[in-house]
Amino acid sequence: MVAKNKIIIFSLISLLVVTGTGIGIYFGFFYENNNGSDTDMVILSLVSENTNKNYTMSDLQTLPSVSGLGGYKKTTGIIVGPSTYKGVPIISLLDDIGGMLPSSDLTIRATDGYIVSYSYSMIAGQVTAYDNETGANLGINEFEMILAYEQDGNALATADGPLRIVYLSDEGYLSDGNLWAKKVQEIEIKSVTESWIVYLYGITNDSVDRPFFESKMASGDAHTIAFYEMQDGDRINTYAGIPLWTIISIIDGELEDSTSYTFNESLALNGYDILLKNSDEEIVTLNSSVVSHNDDILLAVKRNSLFLPLNEAPLRLVGNALNDIQMIGRIVEIWIVF
Repeated sequence: MVAKNKIIIFSLISLLVVTGTGIGIYFGFFYENNNGSDTDMVILSLVSENTNKNYTMSDLQTLPSVSGLGGYKKTTGIIVGPSTYKGVPIISLLDDIGGMLPSSDLTIRATDGYIVSYSYSMIAGQVTAYDNETGANLGINEFEMILAYEQDGNALATADGPLRIVYLSDEGYLSDGNLWAKKVQEIEIKSVTESWIVYLYGITNDSVDRPFFESKMASGDAHTIAFYEMQDGDRINTYAGIPLWTIISIIDGELEDSTSYTFNESLALNGYDILLKNSDEEIVTLNSSVVSHNDDILLAVKRNSLFLPLNEAPLRLVGNALNDIQMIGRIVEIWIVF
């Protein structure tokens, strides 16, 4: 009987020791996985050529923040918002790793694999605006790009957050939904590698490149930006670029003054052809009488506020005055032919 009691007591002690150890291991493991709190987990990495920096939600929430109205328009035409968002201005966040040069791009990667690149002008908030009731295109307007972590006073929905790119507008304007990257995980400053040149041949020869298009489209000068909406199934893609006649004025022998492009009217009246050639050796020919001062024929460099995809880049000819066959992409040369 005594021996049996000893066995029972020993078994109970062993069980308590093992169970206690198990409890200790369990809680220790739980604590290590969560670092004590969800707000202490690294959720964002900033990357540049010389610096990497990680952030927890607590880190981001202690940085200077802004709040404002933001909403977007989908390519299907559906309007989302505007809602009140809170977050960290991207420009000030990038200062933590030395800032961003105008010659750089910003690449954002999401946890779901989505990758999107932004130019300096887009980071500065110069993107296409839409009316928040009708969805009408209002041209390039001033926004503030932020990394948001709150919507209407609450944490972002799981499907969008915990971090999302948002464009705020004092007027409550909408921006393109393509710009609103969800589930942001990494932000990287990169030197622009996808440079391109389109060559112009006429009375004088010249060329245009991406910085040329960006600066002209953001300048606000007359005839330096135009838009075209193209139906694609149930979606509407909005193309943005520069009217073709404005580009032709660079090589038509008429001097450009300090404030605007001057088009060689007499040369156009005499008549000449404009040949646009792409990298696939396709050629579209337009007469000067059709192109002259026609803002409905444009060389697009962006689609839905982002630079054209590879199958259309660097430039695509689009416009209401053209048919489908004429709207070629991947344009690399433009000629005046008499």
